[in-house]
Amino acid sequence: AFHSGGWSMAMEHGVFREKMYHYDLRSAYRWSACCGLPVLKSAKRVFDLEADDSIFVVQFLPKDCPPWAVAGTGLITSEEVKALKIHPRLLFGVRFDKWYGFSDVFQRIEQAFPWCYKRISRAFWGRWNGETEVQQHGWKHGHRVRQLPNPLHNPIWSHFITSRVKLRLLETVKMVGGVHVQVDAVLCRDPLPLSDEPGGWQLKQEYSRGLFVDGTGRWGSGNILVKRMGLNVREAEQWQRLKKS
Repeated sequence: AFHSGGWSMAMEHGVFREKMYHYDLRSAYRWSACCGLPVLKSAKRVFDLEADDSIFVVQFLPKDCPPWAVAGTGLITSEEVKALKIHPRLLFGVRFDKWYGFSDVFQRIEQAFPWCYKRISRAFWGRWNGETEVQQHGWKHGHRVRQLPNPLHNPIWSHFITSRVKLRLLETVKMVGGVHVQVDAVLCRDPLPLSDEPGGWQLKQEYSRGLFVDGTGRWGSGNILVKRMGLNVREAEQWQRLKKS
């Protein structure tokens, strides 16, 4: 089974005293889905890593591994192959002749449910990427819970969606001196153009006095830990006391 999650990484560690910016992509997964997702029934086997409109199962070696992947067996799209210019060992692939467009679907959802359309969009993503999202509860012999396969699990759509967001982050990191990425957000040295549209950058915070990056998912400004991935509340408080001392 393949899990297509987001990309979180600290490219640089330490204290950055120049002005820094925190941006995130508006409705990142919605934007990515609206770029098109394949009609699975239109799939045909391919044996060429240069094939367009495809997804491949490959063997990654350390020298040709995307920054968000690890060496071993994994998925990669034709879009990633072209953008990253890497050539992992091809095990097999499929090409899709037909694609769905989702822009009209999400626009209608937004118009019909303006108070919760973002949660609806996220719910689609959660269903497609979860392998065991269904629980079966029984009480015949006491309360028992069994995890069932998710009938809506769609690793191909999940990978296309997340890979496009990761490629956007990688492009941005190279362009504006990014020091940290986390799923749909970037910390960087230079400003980015803003947009209110899905897939546009929105400014979350400017740090005029700079910031620090302690590691992946842990960064802040001054003595304040803004993100604390991997730390519970008590651990974060202990960390901040040590930082002040």
